[in-house]
Amino acid sequence: MDNFCVFLTNQLEQERQYTAVASSCLPQQIHGDLIVIPHAYSTEEDTFKEDLLRLCNANIQVKEALETGTSVTIEYTLTEINNIIPRKRVRSDAYVRFQRFLKTKGITLIINSRKRQKTNA
Repeated sequence: MDNFCVFLTNQLEQERQYTAVASSCLPQQIHGDLIVIPHAYSTEEDTFKEDLLRLCNANIQVKEALETGTSVTIEYTLTEINNIIPRKRVRSDAYVRFQRFLKTKGITLIINSRKRQKTNA
């Protein structure tokens, strides 16, 4: 099998695992939008506890939104968010799971990267 076939096989297997796990979890519903978290919600809370604390310390709007239960949209560049919440890989896709978790709290995190700006221009 060539590399592309192996890649497709792996992707399909991951998709099957994802749908099996996602269907067993309770989805979070925010303002009519359905947000599926593929892990147990308590696991997500534990995983992102420190990241959420760092984001609250860096942005007062997030802290207020969590306290009052209101929704807020925040926007950062990839460099800024990596300085606040460091990841091993400095790519916007490294924050997708965190963004999904924040969405359940009513916080929309938008990450702008220079790569996306070049393709949109």
